[in-house]
Amino acid sequence: MVKNIKANILNINPEPIGVYQIEIEIHQKFKQLLNSVWDKANSSFRQERDSGTRHVCNQSGQNLFRDFTELAGIESVFKQIVLDYIDKIGNTCEDILFNSSWLNKSDKGTVLGDHSHANSLISANYFVNYDEEKHTALSFANDRHDRWHTIKPLPSLRMKVAPKLNMYNAPRITPTVKEGFVLVWRSNVVHGYETPNLGGGRMTLSLNAMPTIVDSGLYRFKVSS
Repeated sequence: MVKNIKANILNINPEPIGVYQIEIEIHQKFKQLLNSVWDKANSSFRQERDSGTRHVCNQSGQNLFRDFTELAGIESVFKQIVLDYIDKIGNTCEDILFNSSWLNKSDKGTVLGDHSHANSLISANYFVNYDEEKHTALSFANDRHDRWHTIKPLPSLRMKVAPKLNMYNAPRITPTVKEGFVLVWRSNVVHGYETPNLGGGRMTLSLNAMPTIVDSGLYRFKVSS
């Protein structure tokens, strides 16, 4: 082996995942308010999937922030977070709207199948009730990993993956989160969690956002809820 060769690996196509932490006192107020909404929501706002996860306002035409006006303060904070994320990834945006927002509560043993969010630009997940010892964190599928079962074209030749995983060979990337954290990402990114929850009561708030004005510099249109 030739000695004294300088080398570096460049990360030329990073995927920006925002990690935000809401102040503990504010989070506790938000948590209390969201639990109140969960308890009082009538049957027309409730959905239950076969996966063991229940929802409030996870249906076309529903929007947690619009249908429960007492959440205006929470909506305002999330607008700040999403606008900050858009700025940090190098885009300009004067204002956004949440074209959908909903609550999720998962039972013991549940998982969340991989999916992405259509009809939005930015998505986020707020960990309202989350115990690191019994609840599974959200993870993101590595679209550059050699996953043979995906539709996306990948190199036809495969190499054996080394035991030590990193951002290049790991099939999933899992940010470390605690209760009160918010993850923000571009809506096309595939996400979910494969390890079943060890306990119930995992509650998150999910949302999808769009700029009120989409302007590429060449084309421009207005978005309304």
